[in-house]
Amino acid sequence: MAHEESDPPSDLVRKIASDSERSNTSLLIGCDANAHHTQWGSSDTNVRGESLFSFILNSNLIIGNRGNDPTFIIKNRQEVIDLTLLSDKLSDIMKSWRVLEDHSFSDHRYIETILSLESTIPTSYINPRKANWDTYSAKIEKLLPPSPKMPGHTRRS
Repeated sequence: MAHEESDPPSDLVRKIASDSERSNTSLLIGCDANAHHTQWGSSDTNVRGESLFSFILNSNLIIGNRGNDPTFIIKNRQEVIDLTLLSDKLSDIMKSWRVLEDHSFSDHRYIETILSLESTIPTSYINPRKANWDTYSAKIEKLLPPSPKMPGHTRRS
């Protein structure tokens, strides 16, 4: 989100968020927002932050940032201006979000977002008490070949 833009986010980001909401598609946005707001851990709130926060609320996005570790650090200043935005679906599977200590060779720090993409397979259960055993027996008799007759044995009816 370019610093020159007075009303973040860009039209493209707005369209992507709108399309995602309309089609019920999951969306994750990681961005250098160049905007301050106390809602995502900044030390203050500026006009760009208010504009972006309004967009987030109207787009039904969720701020993934946790804590207030600075994401942007220079010699005389540090601030939280990098954001992770998630659609509602993804917020349920977000396991963690954190700013890493590793050197990024930039004035922005690395951000790690972990999502759990494991799917749970429902286990089915058949209650044997509710089975129709007469129907079951009739179908089994049709499917299986007749049992061989053993000498000396008689079949009960």
